[in-house]
Amino acid sequence: MRGGFAYATREKIVDIGPIHATRDKTHNVPLPPSAGAVGLIGGIVLLIARRRKVTRCRVTSSAQVSSLKCGLLKMHKEKENS
Repeated sequence: MRGGFAYATREKIVDIGPIHATRDKTHNVPLPPSAGAVGLIGGIVLLIARRRKVTRCRVTSSAQVSSLKCGLLKMHKEKENS
């Protein structure tokens, strides 16, 4: 299949006492290539937005990492510099 996705469902054909018969049916959902391009561009935009939102902290020792979170570490360093 090209340009989309497929999924399968199971249909019950016969259910008489101990006799059971089912059939798997495949359903195709066509999508144009432009939908894939829109999804790709949207994912890139989300990654860039997340990267801008995340702040980076510099840690000088592992003890600071375990005891302080990023925001608290920044406040602590600002207090030391004042």
